[in-house]
Formats: sequence, structure tokens, C-alpha cells
Amino acid sequence: NDNSKLSNFCLYNFFNFFTGLFGVFAAKRNLVLFLLSMEIIFLSASLMFSVGAHSADDVQGVVFTIFLLAVVANEVAVGLALLIAYTRKYNISKLFFLNLAKG
Repeated sequence: NDNSKLSNFCLYNFFNFFTGLFGVFAAKRNLVLFLLSMEIIFLSASLMFSVGAHSADDVQGVVFTIFLLAVVANEVAVGLALLIAYTRKYNISKLFFLNLAKG
């Protein structure tokens, strides 16, 4: 019974990871969709760490997952702040035009 729950979580993570991966490749120029897809990928990876740690009765894996979620949340916050800054300054939100950040 516990193995069926573990396989269900793995299947769920597999679906989420490849949904996010498809979103990254589908978001050719939309930065918000790109950031959202990257968030889905990171969340599925962290959920897989948590499931693996829970199945091995390892507390360190759960703590690592919490730190990973904190890093991912900060990364997305910085990305959205950059998107808002570029949108206000240049009135654009496309990936193609972000080569302006090169300096």
C-alpha cells in the first residue's frame, strides 16, 4: 500500500516536471509563462526530494526541501521584480527584448 502511494507521487511529479518543461519550451517570448514553468519544475523537484526523504525516514531531506523552496521563492520574486522594472522602463515583457540587460 505504501509503495502504491510512492509510485503515485512519482507519477504526479513526472507529470508536473514535464508540464513545466513543456511550458519552458512553449514560452518562446513570454517571460511570465517562462517563470511560472520554471517554478513548476522546481516545485516538482522539491516534492520529489520530500517524497524520497519521507520514504527513507530521513529528516535531513525534508529540511533540504524547505530550504530549496525558500531559494526558489526568492528566485521567482527577483525574476518578477526584474520583469516589472523592465516593463515599466521599456514597456516590454518579452524574452526576446531582454538582451538590453547586457550592459
